[in-house]
Amino acid sequence: MKLSDEWNLYLLDRGISSHLVPQYMSYIEKLTSQNIPVIFEVEHLAKLIGIEYRALNKMVYGTNDFYREFKIPKRSGGERIISAPYPSLLLCQSWIYESILKSCSVHYSAHAYTTNKSIVTNAVQHLGAKALLKMDMKDFFPSISINWVVNFFSNLGYSNNVSHALASICCLDDGLPQGASTSPALSNILLMSFDRRVCVLT
Repeated sequence: MKLSDEWNLYLLDRGISSHLVPQYMSYIEKLTSQNIPVIFEVEHLAKLIGIEYRALNKMVYGTNDFYREFKIPKRSGGERIISAPYPSLLLCQSWIYESILKSCSVHYSAHAYTTNKSIVTNAVQHLGAKALLKMDMKDFFPSISINWVVNFFSNLGYSNNVSHALASICCLDDGLPQGASTSPALSNILLMSFDRRVCVLT
């Protein structure tokens, strides 16, 4: 049986009106074509992750309560604030990373936070170069706003409420936190056009 036929039967079996099935199928097909999970509602997301709906809602609407902050010294001097998610929120972020973000493309020049790449593979690209420019962007993760993240999930095909929930789980104070397990992957995905422009200049 084709996947589309299975979904049709699934929807009809759950009492979805036949005239609404095509709308649901359009939603389903866009997501499955990208090899990412179908998520109908926030309650459905909670079931997929394996946590209670009430607990997930607390994270979505009270994200600040699920982080602890500490400081680590920077090599260049000063301190870096790390926002570490509590285990329940980390579970949700890890699910998003494994189920959605790992399926998304990043620019080939990105070596940080990517599978099978490292500081070594990054250095190899510059062997023999006459000059090397190294920059550290101030407040890099927090400068990537939650609106970017919401739009990213929405562009994948998720509904507005699901996109908002996914983005809220990944963000803190309206930006990507330094310490969330989803921040590195999201930064690579969202800055793909930036990486592309930089590569053209080099």
